[in-house]
Amino acid sequence: MGSAKVIVALTMGGAKVIVALTMGGAKVIVALTMGSAKVIVALTMGSAKVIVALTMGSAKVIVALTMGSAKVIVALTMGSAKVIVALTMGSAKVIVALTMGSAKVIVALTMGRNGLGRSYHSTSERDSEASSYTLYNLFATETSERHVLKWDNHGFRKCKT
Repeated sequence: MGSAKVIVALTMGGAKVIVALTMGGAKVIVALTMGSAKVIVALTMGSAKVIVALTMGSAKVIVALTMGSAKVIVALTMGSAKVIVALTMGSAKVIVALTMGSAKVIVALTMGRNGLGRSYHSTSERDSEASSYTLYNLFATETSERHVLKWDNHGFRKCKT
């Protein structure tokens, strides 16, 4: 395609599709509207960046990927539950923020040699009943021990399994 650029606008019933392609630097921008569902996708294959925004009913999903330095940012809104996840695989940092009902949980993990770092923080508006949130270490290697973060009224506690 070389310097071939393609811009397409389609209207199919209630579905609208806008596509912009550049095959040289390999950029793809797609915007879809299907009923109440909106999908926006932006791709750059050179530096490998992917941005995806989805709106399906009340659920919103925003995903940003960078495969060079391997950064992943995910924001989910499902009903009243909000989830924000930021991953950096180079220095291997994970930040997770959860809002479930009245309980707010913020977790920051730094993956050391044991697969689970020592930096994590959590806050919660609940002070009367114990919450049973469990965060498993998904990045544990074969040689490292598997850890679990147990959430209670006193915060997160790192436990071995």
